[in-house]
Order: sequence, then structure tokens, then C-alpha cells
Amino acid sequence: MRVTVKFHGELRKYNGGRETKQLELPEGATVYDALHRSGIPLDQIALVARNGSRVNWNERLRDGDEIKVFQLAIGG
Repeated sequence: MRVTVKFHGELRKYNGGRETKQLELPEGATVYDALHRSGIPLDQIALVARNGSRVNWNERLRDGDEIKVFQLAIGG
């Protein structure tokens, strides 16, 4: 199955500065599997949304899903 990962803010540096990345994943893959394959250090992720709704990392994906990944807040 194919899913799209959208990198927000500084997380784009883990995708060569690009906003989106297409991933081919096996059937039954989870949000965690996609995040792991995307190249983003998992400790840099604050929030993940699938198709516009916040999602747990253990939820299974479906072909065509869009995952948006948001970084931890920076600054103070």
C-alpha cells in the first residue's frame, strides 16, 4: 500500500527539505511503521494526524492515507 507522509516545520530537514514523501508499506502496517521508515527521529515527533485527525501510533494504515507529522515546540 502507498501512504503519504507530510513533514511540517523543521522536520522537513529529515526529508531533504521537501514537505512530502511517498512510502510503500506492506498491508497491515501501522502509523509507527510509517514514522520509522520516514527517517524522522521518533523523539522529535510531538503529534501525528492521519487524514486530518490525531492518531495513535499503533493504528493500522490503509492505502492512500496521509500522515502529517508535527515537531516538538522549539524555543522558550
